[in-house]
Amino acid sequence: MLSIVVFFLGIISFQFYFVLFPNYQSFNIAIFFTIIIYNILFGTILLKDKNIVYIIFSPLFWYKFIATLFYGIGPLAYYFGNDMTVSVMNLYFFINDETLSKISIIYILVILLTDLIFIVLNHFSTF
Repeated sequence: MLSIVVFFLGIISFQFYFVLFPNYQSFNIAIFFTIIIYNILFGTILLKDKNIVYIIFSPLFWYKFIATLFYGIGPLAYYFGNDMTVSVMNLYFFINDETLSKISIIYILVILLTDLIFIVLNHFSTF
């Protein structure tokens, strides 16, 4: 649990380092790849946990799966998608690199809070 908190606090403090540079693109790409890798690693740790027998049928597994898709892979379409994909995405909500950076910090905090609540509740459960 402490490693998860330290990991995300490191990412959030790393955000302040990138404020000195106007290039948000590399920061955003690094954040979204980090979210993908973190969710995959957290999911594999959950699968190895003996307290969670039916992880496939639990909402947490599907939350981690959807978080990987929507919070990690989805925003990467702004950087790796073609022009048509980006223009269709801009029809719904126009975004620039700075706004996407702020949104990625919100994503990180939401994922951290959800994982922290799960770990605390799993620690105190008696069954």
